[in-house]
Amino acid sequence: MNFSDWTPISREENAWHYDEHPDYWQWLYFDFIFTNGYTGAAVILPRSVGSVPGVSLPRLTPEVWLTVLTPEGKRYDAKKAYPLSESQGSRKGLKVKVGKNLVSCVGDRYQLNLSEGEIGMELELSPLLPPWTPLDEMGFSNPAMFQPFDPSGSAYFNYIEFVPRGDVKGTLAIAGKKVPVTGLGYHEQGRGNIILGRLFERWYWLKFWLDDFTFIMPAGYMPPELFSSKLICALLARGREKLLNFTDFGPDLNIIQESDWRTEPNTKSPYPGKMRFEFEQNGITVQGSLKSGPMVEAFLFSYPRYPTKKQPAYLRFLAELELNLDINGEKVRKIGSGMQEIMNSGG
Repeated sequence: MNFSDWTPISREENAWHYDEHPDYWQWLYFDFIFTNGYTGAAVILPRSVGSVPGVSLPRLTPEVWLTVLTPEGKRYDAKKAYPLSESQGSRKGLKVKVGKNLVSCVGDRYQLNLSEGEIGMELELSPLLPPWTPLDEMGFSNPAMFQPFDPSGSAYFNYIEFVPRGDVKGTLAIAGKKVPVTGLGYHEQGRGNIILGRLFERWYWLKFWLDDFTFIMPAGYMPPELFSSKLICALLARGREKLLNFTDFGPDLNIIQESDWRTEPNTKSPYPGKMRFEFEQNGITVQGSLKSGPMVEAFLFSYPRYPTKKQPAYLRFLAELELNLDINGEKVRKIGSGMQEIMNSGG
């Protein structure tokens, strides 16, 4: 693929980056919406972001998290922690192994060979869009960004959406039953050595494939040490054309309005059942109205070396989005289902 208006990314970026920093973490996240009504997610953690009760050891460990939601709404979940000796990989390209679970990339095809508990995934993901780097414009690769936490200048946070949209095919194994699948998939990688609870008090991430449109919006709400600022990023693409690469940052942003606040029953964590947002860039206006749907995954976690004011929780839902666009005078309305992620980081 050749996309002159997308930022080129080296193969070395999407690799195994383990270092010895006590707060180092790395995730490789994939999710899928299949044409037969199944949805799934896989997170490979060469070192986990936080400790999950009943799963993690009392420190940051390599882990594998798998989730499948059936068309009938039954959820299968598997999480397992491993010793550091069972986290291996290449620093020259994507080949990461945790336990017997392997994620690799040859050319531009991602291969997932995963099995934990009652869930197995043998999947191939082929990108339809090139990588997107939503945080680059805000200087997240610049250590000066983290001076309030780390005067030494060694702290960093790296986040790249390597496959904003891709074709996926393969087989799920669910409680001994094999299910052939095809559909759309997504892949990102995050890594750093700054505890997320110090960087964000709350994090939203929305991803929707609406016919030939791709819409992704991460949003971070920062603590007082970072001036209680809000960070809003958005990608809008039609087919393979990037229409909008939006970023805004500041304490007074009013782009997102949350309402219908609820409590997720498993974690007792609050989340907005409805969200509205609106922004404009380069003659393109985006208006969205989102409603949370079935829960895909919800769990509590903690940071072994950093106490938090509130209990951190991770929530992921299926959601419905109505997206209204004005593209330089062309009116477009799209409605469909996608993913809504909420991380209450603890602050």
